[in-house]
Amino acid sequence: MDAATKRTMIGVALAESFNLKSHTEILPRPVYNLVVAKDGPKFAAHKVRPEDAPDVGKLTKGEVHWTEYDTANYFNVTMGFVAAGLAARLDRPVVDKTGLTGQYDLTVHPLPITHYDPKATTVENTDFSGILDGVKNLGLRLEPVKVPTNVLIIDHIDRPTE
Repeated sequence: MDAATKRTMIGVALAESFNLKSHTEILPRPVYNLVVAKDGPKFAAHKVRPEDAPDVGKLTKGEVHWTEYDTANYFNVTMGFVAAGLAARLDRPVVDKTGLTGQYDLTVHPLPITHYDPKATTVENTDFSGILDGVKNLGLRLEPVKVPTNVLIIDHIDRPTE
């Protein structure tokens, strides 16, 4: 079953169980674009080594290994994979706009865990400078932008009964 079918089934179940009424709107939402810095990337393309030969049960594409709480070693990854990893530590999605289409080995340091309140309406007081430094060390940048995004608006939902 594909993701779209699952979403539809969940929507129907919620609508029937909780009298859910909702709609979608296209609203500008903040994201970061991951782009190449002026001096270019400071990492190399993945080089296949004999020990990287596929073994049963061994992941050889798209790995990340944490050597410390703030150091991520990426192995044989796309920039989209890196963008997703960065988004997991930031307050908004990261979109790969680097134009780099290969597979890469790189280390992001520092890549600290940030502390922010996801329920807050702003994150101005959250310090993301460590992550920005880690990305800068790779010859990349994170540009804050707003993009039109489909947003689910809940118009009505009944609270569950005991």
